[in-house]
Amino acid sequence: MNYFSTDKPFPRGEIQIRGAVIFNGYYKDEKNTREAVDENGWLATGDIGFVDNRGCFTIIDRKKNIFKVRDSLSSSLIGPYLENPTES
Repeated sequence: MNYFSTDKPFPRGEIQIRGAVIFNGYYKDEKNTREAVDENGWLATGDIGFVDNRGCFTIIDRKKNIFKVRDSLSSSLIGPYLENPTES
């Protein structure tokens, strides 16, 4: 990934959020909790984006491009189906 805090016109990187309504972690899964939430309570969303001159977030990518669908199909396997849903 080639997104940097020095990018122009807007710095780009992983969006992180923190607040009272953000979850505390995964139930009985300390390893994944540590990967998602840092020691200061910031949740790494996995979304890559930037804040524009109006103060609005724009999401431009995902940190990981694989997602699970039913039986753990990856996006590379499900992509052709989404393009041609009648051909299954």
